[in-house]
Amino acid sequence: MAGDLGTALNVVPDLDAYPFEIPPGRLAGAGRVTDIGILAAGTNTGRASIALVVTLPDGTKVIGETTWALLGAAHRALAASPIGQAQPEPL
Repeated sequence: MAGDLGTALNVVPDLDAYPFEIPPGRLAGAGRVTDIGILAAGTNTGRASIALVVTLPDGTKVIGETTWALLGAAHRALAASPIGQAQPEPL
């Protein structure tokens, strides 16, 4: 799966107030994350990446991938938000 994962991950700390900006007709569907894993050298530069599978209601599966570093930064940003602060600590 190694590839150019880019350098940006849009983190939205309150989706009720600021929903994702998806142009009309561009949303393939909504599913749920069913699998997640880590690749030791998943990027072109040999850094770790995270891959996850989103399963749509019809059974179609879509793979998304980001870097370990971006996932960590997103987690810290979401945890620091008011909604994140109101949640119990994750395991």
